[in-house]
Amino acid sequence: MQVASILSDLTSLRVCPPAAALALVTAHKSDKDSSNDDNDPDMKRANDLMTLHAAVKERYAHGGENPALTKAREDVAKVERELGL
Repeated sequence: MQVASILSDLTSLRVCPPAAALALVTAHKSDKDSSNDDNDPDMKRANDLMTLHAAVKERYAHGGENPALTKAREDVAKVERELGL
């Protein structure tokens, strides 16, 4: 049951805007909770993931696709055509 809840939460974070997702991850901090969150590796990973996701989404929004990734995709498409896939 917890796995389904976690997957649902991750899906929600994925479809909302990066700023809103980051706000959800960091929301509702109280003074006593903030000291625990600073030492919580899961919360740190969630914050890092949301920051990375926002950076990648922002880069793609402004046409900043990595040229090496584009070339790799073209190479894969070429091999697929040659193999008749």
